[in-house]
Amino acid sequence: MRYAPVKRIQAASTAHGIPSLKNELEQRLRKAGVNLAEEFYWNLRGKRTRIEIRRQPEITKRAPWAAYEVRDGQIHITDAIAYASFLRSQIAAHSHEDKRFLRVLSVYEVSNTQFLARRLLLESLGFWRKLDAHRALDLRNGTKRKRQILSKK
Repeated sequence: MRYAPVKRIQAASTAHGIPSLKNELEQRLRKAGVNLAEEFYWNLRGKRTRIEIRRQPEITKRAPWAAYEVRDGQIHITDAIAYASFLRSQIAAHSHEDKRFLRVLSVYEVSNTQFLARRLLLESLGFWRKLDAHRALDLRNGTKRKRQILSKK
């Protein structure tokens, strides 16, 4: 699998980015078996951080449980990849000029990135649907659905 350079992925998802790069990324994801129609939940907790002020995740819809300090929402999968790439490249790995951004990197950014990688890996291997992982993580189905999934095992 050919990987696009980080700056190309970041530019692909922004409004000023090159649409052909975003299309290329979407084609590669579809080829890998990733369902682009299924949104990804991005966790945002507490007040906006310096990282969010610098670049805010492109939330398309608030999560049903979002209230007060919980600002979770749905994000398109390509936007989630671009934001995770931004966190890695601009904040965590190459933050030479300003360590203040690195200090506010929270467990939520780390877990969002891990959940994104988990979903992409499971979906590309064909296990995302077979394990019912997408339904177990969907809190709108309630705890009854989770118990049904767990009892099948």
